[in-house]
Amino acid sequence: MVAAGPFTTADSLNYDALRDLLQIVERDRPHSLILLGPFLDGANADIKSADICFRDKTSNQVVFMDFDDLFE
Repeated sequence: MVAAGPFTTADSLNYDALRDLLQIVERDRPHSLILLGPFLDGANADIKSADICFRDKTSNQVVFMDFDDLFE
């Protein structure tokens, strides 16, 4: 199975599209999975401005990240 990104959208940095893909992979059980980039949407406003943040689900606070954190 081969899938190409981006796996995020222009208005969000969550990986819902990747999660959906992984559900299909789990269901279909291909012998291999090849993921092609880009993994992030380059048109995302947060990526362009370098203000990368997300709302923590447990504390409901906005958490800022650097590119290394985002990569991990």
